[in-house]
Amino acid sequence: MHLLYVVQSAFTVWMMVDCYQRGAAAYWYMMLWIPFGPLVYFFAVKVHDYDLSAIKMRVGIGRPLSVDALRWHLQETDSLANKLALAQALVEASEDPAEAAGLFTEVVRRDGQNKRARFGLARAQALAGASAEAIATLDDLLAGDPGFADGAGMKLRADLLWDEAQRDEALEDLRRLTGRLDYRVAFARRLQENGQAGEAAAVLGEALEGYRHSPRFIQRRDARARREANGLLKSLVVTSQVA
Repeated sequence: MHLLYVVQSAFTVWMMVDCYQRGAAAYWYMMLWIPFGPLVYFFAVKVHDYDLSAIKMRVGIGRPLSVDALRWHLQETDSLANKLALAQALVEASEDPAEAAGLFTEVVRRDGQNKRARFGLARAQALAGASAEAIATLDDLLAGDPGFADGAGMKLRADLLWDEAQRDEALEDLRRLTGRLDYRVAFARRLQENGQAGEAAAVLGEALEGYRHSPRFIQRRDARARREANGLLKSLVVTSQVA
């Protein structure tokens, strides 16, 4: 019994550290203090840090269905789940964003609290070139959940704002995404494009220092982003020396 308590406590501390490291929304901190809360957090958030595709393929589960297969399932069973699955597949494949937007809109109309559908709608709108509509959709979503999908919503909003020449607001969104190294790299790249090479180098230096002191599981997750950060930092240093 004592060993079980130690394991539970260690697991809870691990989830609390991860919650802090990724800058998760405030409600996750409260979730960690209720029974089974750390497990909920792990399967809702943490598990996505790992690439489980090889394991899924080996045991024969998790193989993504084709767009045609998902469309057939929707014809057979006209459910919100099947609409959402088809819409997400269309967006992932960058196919027919208008159809995807229509499906997401149907899901949102019947389930206004479905955040996945609202985020998917913004992605479909962005793919269709309707940046203003996508930004408005994201504004509505992020008003209730600024940290949605581990910052993916705010990252998309920043990219759209940048494309719309609203650079100051885009940079402010990226500045707030502090939980992941790949977001810091994206922020530094935008700063470089904006002629702020010195600040970009400072952001990368601070981010890499944080990476060096982060737990090993974070380092494994961010290994690719670390390589990108080092490469970008070197180019910034060379550029500053030439200038």
